[in-house]
Amino acid sequence: MIKECPVIINNDAVTVVKFGDTDIQFPSIAKDIKKVNVKYDNGKYSIVDHAEEEKPVIAKHKETETAKVNSKRTKKTIEKKHDDVVEK
Repeated sequence: MIKECPVIINNDAVTVVKFGDTDIQFPSIAKDIKKVNVKYDNGKYSIVDHAEEEKPVIAKHKETETAKVNSKRTKKTIEKKHDDVVEK
């Protein structure tokens, strides 16, 4: 959820905004503005640049045959054996 919130305190140390009935303290945003967009997600608050639209989660496409073949390729190394024997 993203909400436009009024800035209560904004100084060099902190920025405090009013999110509904709750005052939220953030590190200073170093901008002189009256309102900010605050995102609330899973109990965490963050300041966002603009109100983002809620985007639906898009399922990943099934693997194609080409992707399966490419993922199974392995790098082969050739080991050379040295039969150099030093006789004394």
